[in-house]
Amino acid sequence: MMRKRLFLLTLLAAFCVSPLMAETIESAKTKPGAFTCPMHPEVVSATAGVCSKCKMKLVERAIFVCPMHPEVIAEKPGKCSKCKMALVKKSAGKPIKK
Repeated sequence: MMRKRLFLLTLLAAFCVSPLMAETIESAKTKPGAFTCPMHPEVVSATAGVCSKCKMKLVERAIFVCPMHPEVIAEKPGKCSKCKMALVKKSAGKPIKK
């Protein structure tokens, strides 16, 4: 009975914490100026440094947005899915408006 309770508590904790971690990682990935590892995109940092897994230098994440539809965000240049305008690179000093 005790093992079953422990298992259920562990399972509950995993389901509660996992979405919070995913949300934090996702918000860091969409922020201009965030740094990430080229080999491990899940490693994200607010400051420059080295990857905790492979010790490679972190690179600044480029974010591209549509001038007309700021909710359209991409990690590489392309066209907006709504109006087909070219996406522009977002600089680190300007927040993304949603």
